[in-house]
Amino acid sequence: MPRTFQDDSFFRYIGIGPKKPFIRSSRRHKTRSTQMSANSAATGRDVKDAIKRICTAYSVRNNQLGYCQGFNFIVGRLLQVMTEEEAFWTFTCIIETMMPIDYYANMQGALVDQKIVEALLLRTLPDLHAHFEANFFKLEMSCLQWFTCLFSYNFNLDVVTRLWDLIFLKG
Repeated sequence: MPRTFQDDSFFRYIGIGPKKPFIRSSRRHKTRSTQMSANSAATGRDVKDAIKRICTAYSVRNNQLGYCQGFNFIVGRLLQVMTEEEAFWTFTCIIETMMPIDYYANMQGALVDQKIVEALLLRTLPDLHAHFEANFFKLEMSCLQWFTCLFSYNFNLDVVTRLWDLIFLKG
């Protein structure tokens, strides 16, 4: 089972996910300030290095929080649509102003969101909720990853951008 971004051509291009044929648009080297999207010529190493630089810079900026698991997936998605500097500042804005203060620090916000999803499932799809309960399936085991990565781990870019639009516009 692939670990990251199974079906996303961008992440196959940089060497993450199953090795499927992917046509590269160009082989010339781009500078760090260019967008690192599936159509750019950035190599897998360039993208991985950019993710590392952004996560390291953020952990220095916010040493109270530091690095949390899942940040790299969010940054990776941001790099698909913007430059490295834009990705850093967008990521900073997401973590420091859009997410609740305790969302990553002690995971309290993520735990609350899990309970909300479970309550919504019980109210809107009671048969599915009962099926999960009967089979000892704990929904929080699946959705914690969704929340800590802001859905960027399990879904392709089209789904992630739609979800992020809803999250950022409506909360």
